[in-house]
Amino acid sequence: TRARGSIGEIYEHLAKHAPFPGLLFHDDAFLTGFEDANPAALAAYRADGLPGDIAAIRADRAAMARWTALKSRTLTAFTLELTERARRWRAPLQTARNLYAQPVLNPNAQEWFAQSLPDFLSNYDRAALMAMPYMEQARNPDRFLRDLYTRVAATPGGVAKTVFELQ
Repeated sequence: TRARGSIGEIYEHLAKHAPFPGLLFHDDAFLTGFEDANPAALAAYRADGLPGDIAAIRADRAAMARWTALKSRTLTAFTLELTERARRWRAPLQTARNLYAQPVLNPNAQEWFAQSLPDFLSNYDRAALMAMPYMEQARNPDRFLRDLYTRVAATPGGVAKTVFELQ
């Protein structure tokens, strides 16, 4: 909680002293399927009705899905809190959140990153999607980009609110 407070102060201080029209929460705002096992996190899992043990969560598909959703909600709530702290000084303020291609292309990848295109579209002004076939080591870059666009287009609001970050 001390770190969260410090991060909030940074956002608020920046908004007070630097003119900018928006915030981009970059792709480092993610949690993998192997974190977080500190005592505060385990207590939060228990409070949400999950086991207080990562191995037990990972061993149960339903618990794993709930854990993934909890991590995603927690990160989104934190970025929205940061937005409000900055918005006190910088209104109006647009928001975007960056996400990897894999959670869009592979639903199982949401567990790996706690990122979801529909969640991002409903919580931010834009989703900034990393459309980077070479970084993803795609065998067929053109097909990778077409597949990515097709998935975005199949998501309500996807095309209108997604910015494709090209490599």
